[in-house]
Amino acid sequence: MRYNGVMNKTCGIIAEYNPFHNGHKFHLEAAKRESSAENIVVVMSGNFVQRGEPAIICKFVRARAALLGGADIVLELPINFATASAEGFARGAVYILEKSGIIDALAFGCENNDLGILSEIANFLVNETEDFKAALRANLRQGKSFPVARAAALEQFSQEVLVAPNNILAIEYLKALRKFNSAIVPFGVARKGVGHHGKELVGSFASASALRREILAGNVDSLAAFMPD
Repeated sequence: MRYNGVMNKTCGIIAEYNPFHNGHKFHLEAAKRESSAENIVVVMSGNFVQRGEPAIICKFVRARAALLGGADIVLELPINFATASAEGFARGAVYILEKSGIIDALAFGCENNDLGILSEIANFLVNETEDFKAALRANLRQGKSFPVARAAALEQFSQEVLVAPNNILAIEYLKALRKFNSAIVPFGVARKGVGHHGKELVGSFASASALRREILAGNVDSLAAFMPD
């Protein structure tokens, strides 16, 4: 992106911000710092999110929170991608960033920010072997969920890495970058505080799942420690 004749680096982020919390603000700041970017472009789900349910807060309020939290532009991820599987979600969002023509880096949260192992897994999945496909089908026929079935079929990789929620999306982002032959440079930002589905409300970091539970229960006074003003 060029301002007044000077080239500035731009980093993309893919998010739901459902709702926007301290962990998201930490991720925005880390993404800008670790990618040496001057600008942050966020691709965000609209009023429906990946679980297929309505977002806890409308998209305009969440977009405003992202802008106040450090983003420069928020683009909406269309509903057909926003409510898709991890692969569809990632592919749609990466496509938007790629086609914008202004993104230099992509920063994503992950439980394991070892980009080497995540990239190795992504490369394998872009070029699936027949043995892997057969093992995956067998696991699915046993009634296993897709993430668990895929992890079981990838015996040569760490199961802990494969089933962690943010790692699953990170791998899909890396796959999408390869499929589009993108020059965008990926960066992993290690998740801080509780896990993706953590229920604890301690310290200053809480999961979006826990915050949604508090909001729906009407416990809004408990949110101040975990969400920016």
